[in-house]
Amino acid sequence: MNQKVKRLLFGSFFALVAIIFSTAFAGATTSGQPTATDCQVCHPQFTQSWQSSAHAKSMTNPVFQAAWKESGNKSSCLACHATGFDLGTGNWESGNVSCKACHAAGSGDHPDTVMAINRGADLCGACHKDTYFEWQLSEHGNTELVCIDCHAVHDTGLKKEDVFELCSSCHTAQTTNFTHSEHAQAGLSCSDCHLASIDAEPGEGRATLAHSFRVALSTCSACHASQMHNSKVGVDIEPDSTPDAMAAVESLSVSADPQPASPGILAMISGLIGMASGMILAPWLERWYRQINRENE
Repeated sequence: MNQKVKRLLFGSFFALVAIIFSTAFAGATTSGQPTATDCQVCHPQFTQSWQSSAHAKSMTNPVFQAAWKESGNKSSCLACHATGFDLGTGNWESGNVSCKACHAAGSGDHPDTVMAINRGADLCGACHKDTYFEWQLSEHGNTELVCIDCHAVHDTGLKKEDVFELCSSCHTAQTTNFTHSEHAQAGLSCSDCHLASIDAEPGEGRATLAHSFRVALSTCSACHASQMHNSKVGVDIEPDSTPDAMAAVESLSVSADPQPASPGILAMISGLIGMASGMILAPWLERWYRQINRENE
């Protein structure tokens, strides 16, 4: 038999085996409940982002561990700090807020279709209750601007490193005017006034920054305390002349959903790798086969 034909046959056999295994693997990872390990196979970049997030450290965070111990290890805390917690048995699936906590379990034929997710603020509000309540009373809440319009869904940080740039994606007129103000010249940004720090103890998912986005008197007095009752220092402000910092939000450019890996593409790549491996190994496999035949004669 021609040597090239033999190599082609070996390659075809390896390709077939690789396709069968890759198809079985794809079926196994898409059935049942997804785990962070399953997701990492196709979405390593999102898994890496998640690993650096507060969600990934929800159980191991020293602040939580101290508060949990002080509460007598209340099991109700694990409803938010663990995924798949069963109050009846006291067991949980993973000691963190993993993919399944936000992505719907059993989402059809993923990865052929995008994994379903509730994009509403109520999903975050199920655990971040205090912050969710503040947001509901804010102008952002009234305009239906939701958490993931500003926060990245996997690393839980902001979608843009520069807070001013993030705010200006909606509040163009206000941020343009702000750049010419004394506050801007002093190096302040939007969050310095509109996201005041919270001194209270962590409560029901309380963030470290207030999410009402209103500027409190205490925020102004933190810098202008000496000017508050000084008649020689003042600024004349015409009624209703200041721009509304919470103007109606137009629309945010939200990053596109990740494209799922297709089992068909995975099978094709596996087949090509199997074909190449079989053709390369063909000479050694043929020699090994002949040696076995000689020993059995």
